[in-house]
Amino acid sequence: MPVKQSQPLGESQDRFALVHRSIVNAKGLFRRVGSESDYNAVLDVWWRSTLGVYVRFWGPTLLGESEALVLVALLSIAGESSRVKLREPHASAKGAQNDVLSWLNSTVATTIEVCVSLRQLAAAIGLSTSGDSLLAVRRSLERLGAVSVWTGRADETRASAMANHQLLKVSLADDGRLQVRLPPLLVDALLGSRKDNTYVLLSSVLRLPARGYARFLALRLSWINPGEVNAVSLETLAHYLWPDREPTAVERSRLRASLKDLDGNGWFVSRKQTKSDEIYLIARKRDAGLPARPRRPRAAGKAEVRDI
Repeated sequence: MPVKQSQPLGESQDRFALVHRSIVNAKGLFRRVGSESDYNAVLDVWWRSTLGVYVRFWGPTLLGESEALVLVALLSIAGESSRVKLREPHASAKGAQNDVLSWLNSTVATTIEVCVSLRQLAAAIGLSTSGDSLLAVRRSLERLGAVSVWTGRADETRASAMANHQLLKVSLADDGRLQVRLPPLLVDALLGSRKDNTYVLLSSVLRLPARGYARFLALRLSWINPGEVNAVSLETLAHYLWPDREPTAVERSRLRASLKDLDGNGWFVSRKQTKSDEIYLIARKRDAGLPARPRRPRAAGKAEVRDI
């Protein structure tokens, strides 16, 4: 049941998004790209939930930090305009289905259409509204729109046995703005709760330096709930950025510097004293800016498999 939503964009300081866990946790869905040529490879990423449901992302180009920011901004805008109005009817329609997978693959699953302009999106992710910025946002939308999303059971190994949606479906609205349709997988999260999905505070990302890797790390580490502390190895952090190769010595050095940028800007980062592995204790501040309450850290680099 598609619903068109149009919402004027305000400041991004308090904007947040509820994101499906596969978007944040799927290894290699987003990665470090340093130039236009770095996008030139096929995207083929799988993520498994603990409920035995697979999500597969396929696209003709890779996705980087810019695409992740644009997607989070779109989800935050859709949530602001739709969450209160659609949460109850969405939950009722979903509850009438046999299981989660049946809902995601059904013709009555909720979709949402968001009307925005390139200028609004550029401003929402901290860019200027100049021609170069608008072109960068347009390219990010094109790459996201080219991604197909399949959902299926763990024993279904062929894509033909899985239901297919576009990650974003972008068209031109009558007023000249962009009309972006979000699929059920994303709508399920933005109309859901913070308990069951990944909470991304956009301002905590945009306040970080645009140079280096700090913004990407903040997005990728959003599986850490506000107020929690978790142990993550430098090796795991490196694989977030470069999932298909080992980083160079220079890249490792820049990664450590980005962890210092992360520390104090909505996060706490400290080196754990170990004899061999390079482990960091990473905590996410609560929304009110209070220090995180330490809990037992998870094993380094874990918490990748979550319920759908």
